[in-house]
Amino acid sequence: MSEAGKKLVRTNSQIDMVSLGVCVAIYKLCNDRQFEFTPSALEFANFINLQSSDGKIRVKDSEGQRACYVIKAIASTIVPEADSRLWIEHFTEVCGVGFKFYKKHINDISKLEKNNVDVETAKLSVVNNYNFKKAVDEAIEKGKNIMK
Repeated sequence: MSEAGKKLVRTNSQIDMVSLGVCVAIYKLCNDRQFEFTPSALEFANFINLQSSDGKIRVKDSEGQRACYVIKAIASTIVPEADSRLWIEHFTEVCGVGFKFYKKHINDISKLEKNNVDVETAKLSVVNNYNFKKAVDEAIEKGKNIMK
C-alpha cells in the first residue's frame, strides 16, 4: 500500500469520508447484489469508509463493471477531489476490483461497445445498465439528503 493510501486509512479511522446516509443507501441497493452479503449496514459503512480491511466484503463475480459505476458514484460525494482519487485507488484494491480494472471499465456502464452481440441482447443490456445507473444515482442523492 502506498504512503498516501496508509495516510488515508489512518485518517478514515477517525472520520467518515462517505456519509452514513450514502453508505446505507448503497447498502440497500447493492448488498448481496454487486457486493457479497453483509448482515449489517454499519459493517458495510465501515467497509466503504475503509475502516475495515478484513477482506470479507468483495465485489461479486460478474459484477465488476457495475461495481465500478457504484465506486465512481460514491467517490463523487467525497471532497476534496484529491481524497476522492485516493479513496478510489485504495477502495478498488480492498473490494477486489483493482484500480487497473476500474480505469479500464469505468465508462462501460454508460456505453455499449460493438462486439459480436446481437441487437436484442445489446438493447436489453443497455436498458438494464441504464436502470441500474439511475437507481445508483437516486440512492446517492437520497443518501446525501438524509444527512442534511
